[in-house]
Amino acid sequence: MMIIKSPYDINETLGRLLKVLVEHDMTIFSIIDHSGGAAQVGLSMPETKLISFGNPKAGTDLMLADHNFSIDLPLKIVLRKK
Repeated sequence: MMIIKSPYDINETLGRLLKVLVEHDMTIFSIIDHSGGAAQVGLSMPETKLISFGNPKAGTDLMLADHNFSIDLPLKIVLRKK
């Protein structure tokens, strides 16, 4: 796991990240707003979003070679306001 501090707020970081992922032929599978979900049930947490992404062509080959890769795919990035 790597932790990298962004000089941008979460929404700017998210936009820049999505642009780079798409430029590299990654499929964006989902964007989950964990802090938004918490707010819906009356809880609060720092702004937190999870992006799941991957390349089905590459991922399928990995999972065919070793089905255990299925637990690690798709790839994920968490954006969190500290």
